[in-house]
Amino acid sequence: MENLDLVKLVIVLIVSFVIMKMVGFAIRMIVKILVLIGIAYFIFQYFVSK
Repeated sequence: MENLDLVKLVIVLIVSFVIMKMVGFAIRMIVKILVLIGIAYFIFQYFVSK
């Protein structure tokens, strides 16, 4: 019974770790996309204002 609890704990830790990695990756992707949009917007504004 104790072994089963240990296995459950390990599985929960692994799953939470994977989820955190995926969330971190998603956040980094969103930040990169936002930065690219911001740069593109500034370049667009620069060319339009000229």
